[in-house]
Amino acid sequence: MADVASEYRRVQTAYAQPTLRLITRPTSVAVVTIFRLMFSTEKPTVPTARMHDQVDVLLADMRRDGLANVPTGNGRDACLRWMSDGWLLRIPDDDGEEVYSLSSAALDGLRTVDRLTKDRSISLSSHLIAGLVRHLRDFAATVSPDVTEYVTNLQAEKARIQAEIDRVLDGGELVEASDDDIVQGVAELQRYLNELPGDFTRVVESYREFERDTIALFRAESVASGEAVRLYLEYVQQLSTASAAGRGFEGALQLLRDPAMLDQVNRYITDLLESPRATALLFAEERAQVRNSVMLIRDGLKRVLEQRSKVSRTLHDYISSHDVQRDHELAATLRMLEGELATWMETAGPRAKAPMQLLPGKPDIEHLQTKMYDPADDEPPLPLAELDTPATLGGLSLAELRARGGPSHASLREQLAARFGAEGGVDSLAKLFHALPDDLRRPVEILGVLPLARRNGLEPTGRTEVYETVRSDGSRRLLNVPHYAHPGADTSVEPEASGPVGPSQENPQ
Repeated sequence: MADVASEYRRVQTAYAQPTLRLITRPTSVAVVTIFRLMFSTEKPTVPTARMHDQVDVLLADMRRDGLANVPTGNGRDACLRWMSDGWLLRIPDDDGEEVYSLSSAALDGLRTVDRLTKDRSISLSSHLIAGLVRHLRDFAATVSPDVTEYVTNLQAEKARIQAEIDRVLDGGELVEASDDDIVQGVAELQRYLNELPGDFTRVVESYREFERDTIALFRAESVASGEAVRLYLEYVQQLSTASAAGRGFEGALQLLRDPAMLDQVNRYITDLLESPRATALLFAEERAQVRNSVMLIRDGLKRVLEQRSKVSRTLHDYISSHDVQRDHELAATLRMLEGELATWMETAGPRAKAPMQLLPGKPDIEHLQTKMYDPADDEPPLPLAELDTPATLGGLSLAELRARGGPSHASLREQLAARFGAEGGVDSLAKLFHALPDDLRRPVEILGVLPLARRNGLEPTGRTEVYETVRSDGSRRLLNVPHYAHPGADTSVEPEASGPVGPSQENPQ
């Protein structure tokens, strides 16, 4: 009889694994329920903040419904506990944002629960027995290769296939799969597909663990660049051959690298899903899982390749930043400190303390002169040259330039201020304009008179009156301008040239 104690310890070790801890704890039902609701094949990752909020809502719903053994704390506390239990992983996504994903142990536990909660389970059938026989035959041929037996088996298989071809060509009927065969075949396919996420996640975790170990090795001791590359290549080779998950990864990689095989797989999936019998027998969830099988393989490969690339970048950063001279200087400094510590310990008491600063203090050094004195900096500026003010600018005097400019607002305000306030009001703005000096009766001065009139209470009456303007050269010009007057002034007398506003007219003289 086997040793009970040793067997007990083996079972105890198995129960200490994250997979069994996930499904055997008092809170396992609530935790597995949350994982099944939060993660799926189409959604393998969840952003960190969203995960915390949604887990918080789910926990609150469970407590409100009176469900038993609900985890304590809020969503963030629960996620942190599940990370320490080995069920959740927090990793960066393509955009650098942190996301949660299930570990391989959690995926194994969910697969166990999923198998127990399915409406259909794999049962004994001819399809299952035939698949088992084919697997044993192929496996035995690879374990104990014998040329004679191998050729004999191939010839027997060839004869069987040829006999089947002849039977069908002679009018024999094709043997269709029964309903049970279809259901059992899909159940077996689901079993294989359900194992893929966990296998891919195990490969990702292996690379992540190797990255942590490599970084720790780099920090613990000086590893040569060639040695680091050798360790990495050996690990990649062992991972792809020593574990079932690694071999599965290599097989999936070969599948996606072979377009013909990939097309064949897609054709098989299309034929299966387009069959009316399969459509009638399979659930929508089962059809979706079969349809997304290639995408599932692609996503798993993408995660593994991204993690492998990250390990390669870590190795590249170490090799590119590795400075042997700096490492030697650091080692010499540490040895010197160790010697000083030994000297201090010869005279120090058992409870003596050495005050040490976390960071070195600033050196007490006076300000250093960084620039020498230059006598040229104290030279006074050169004296300004005295220039004669020109009498004209461009052949024009200042008075001529002003005569060609805009309205003389200051002079107009001075001339018209008293007249705007005359008793009885202003009945014609043109009369005030004609009373101005000739230098203030230029055509452009009208543009200064009109705003002054509005500001002093004059309003347009809807009629026009003639303004006789005087140009700088003494010539005169008549302009039809809107008639402005005070509202209370007597405007019964028609202004000269009353009428609608029209084009300007020259003095007929």
